[in-house]
Amino acid sequence: VTGIALLHRSADGGYVEAQAMLGQLYLDGGISFVNDEIVAKDLGRATHYLKLAADQGHDEAAELLASLGPHAADH
Repeated sequence: VTGIALLHRSADGGYVEAQAMLGQLYLDGGISFVNDEIVAKDLGRATHYLKLAADQGHDEAAELLASLGPHAADH
């Protein structure tokens, strides 16, 4: 099991920090700090995980989500 897979499990299980990390990771793309895995940019996934985290009160995720503009929810 890869580090990203574990992060997904945690995020899908409701762990807010994992949701915020995945949101940021998919927003930026690049190399993850978890096992140096390459992650492609994916605005849809970024929006999904940032919204989950923001809905749980994660301020940074809410700010990132807001910075994506009103059309972020369309992805």
